[in-house]
Amino acid sequence: MKFEIINRLGSLIIDLLISIAMPLVIFKNLGLNINISYLYCGVLYIIFLVLLPIITKGYTIGKYLFNLKICSKDETSVSPIQILYREVAKLMYTIPLLGLILIFFSFYLINTTPNNQGIHDIFANTKVIKI
Repeated sequence: MKFEIINRLGSLIIDLLISIAMPLVIFKNLGLNINISYLYCGVLYIIFLVLLPIITKGYTIGKYLFNLKICSKDETSVSPIQILYREVAKLMYTIPLLGLILIFFSFYLINTTPNNQGIHDIFANTKVIKI
């Protein structure tokens, strides 16, 4: 397994913990309705994984900690529309069963393609680079 996939997985785990798991625990402990909690987490996810990389020119907290950055395929700055396309493309990973297959295929692509692009990166014409 390439070092690239390990860094990207670590970055993803940190980002998901910050944007979804920790807020869900906090909201549950505050006694909020679970549906309201999911709504808040959805908003946090959008802010964290869409707006943050737009504002920081390709970084999330997880990517920053692992010295990774989202950029255009030609390694120029990523555009806001590319970030949006990238995150919308990730919705395919939530489709029951098919999503799991697509996740494994995306990991395969990240591990074997020259630009280390997952399906969502190919769709948005982006890649993740080590800085």
